[in-house]
Amino acid sequence: MAADTLLRARQFFQNGKYKETIRILESEIFNFRDNFNFYFLLGSSCLYSGDISGASTYLDRAHQIDPDHINTRIGQAAIFIYKQEMEQALKIYLDILEMEPQNKRALTAIKLIKKYTGNEDYVKYFNAKQISRLLPAQKKSFPWGILLTASSLVILGLIIVFTYNFPKNVQRLEKDRFLLPNERPELIQLEGDFAFQLTEKEVKDSFNLAKLYFNEYKDNLARIEINRLLNSNATNDVKNIARMLLDQLEAPSFSNYTDNISVLDFKNYPLLYDGCYVIWKGRIGEIKLGEQNIHFDLWVGDGNQFQGVVKVVLNFGEKLKNGDWLEVLGQARMDTENNIINLAGQQIHILPMEK
Repeated sequence: MAADTLLRARQFFQNGKYKETIRILESEIFNFRDNFNFYFLLGSSCLYSGDISGASTYLDRAHQIDPDHINTRIGQAAIFIYKQEMEQALKIYLDILEMEPQNKRALTAIKLIKKYTGNEDYVKYFNAKQISRLLPAQKKSFPWGILLTASSLVILGLIIVFTYNFPKNVQRLEKDRFLLPNERPELIQLEGDFAFQLTEKEVKDSFNLAKLYFNEYKDNLARIEINRLLNSNATNDVKNIARMLLDQLEAPSFSNYTDNISVLDFKNYPLLYDGCYVIWKGRIGEIKLGEQNIHFDLWVGDGNQFQGVVKVVLNFGEKLKNGDWLEVLGQARMDTENNIINLAGQQIHILPMEK
């Protein structure tokens, strides 16, 4: 079973389907805790897909398992170049040359770092119109074990940064789907106790906003408007249509997440934010390991502000210990009876220890 998972993931990777590779592998972390190929493939997929934080986490783990693997080190160095942390990248390239003195990628990267770091030419070079010519030729499959050269990774990273937030051209909803009822003009109930008392115009506005945000791939904002309707005096017909739209929302990843919500805002408006995806970071404690999951407390905040304690559950494996700093992407729910926020973790990044 484990071998089949890696084989299937590698096939997706070689065909350039990096998001699919990540989806397959991240759900199997429990079964591959000390498998170098697993973490190298997962980290490389994150690197190609633009999830630099994920790439750093998984390639660092691959490096822990096999400290002498050249392509892992090339990937780690490329991450530092992407972050413009050139001194760290240079150290890695020098380590690579100690192991393999004629490594062309390391030699090329060192020349680029020396030539362009610290002057305006760096920005001009990597923003030039010739960028597309410098990228490797597109292929239907990529040979296993080969990473992009350092310079190409920087270019690819910058392209992702500059184009990622542009509106997508794909229309998720057809115009005639999820329409409010027009046979009965009533959109609100006149009797009942509801958290949000809306006018008919406000119901229409909220519903249209939900559809607009959905089409713009802003699923968190769409969910907020849907929650507003479901907890309002909108009619059951309106709420049923809103629930159908709710079923269309998708779980994000670190690489495409937007519109974060703070712990404090979630506590203040739990009905609005129920089920939204969040990225919260902090120190962990009270770890409890189950057969198929991990439970722990996440003390959300940083050195400047403590926001609260969140109960986290992970349905995948990871080597964690009390006191680790984590960034957790997950779906948040409020346990109103116990006044506790529960977070179903989807992805995590292990962070450097904060001082």
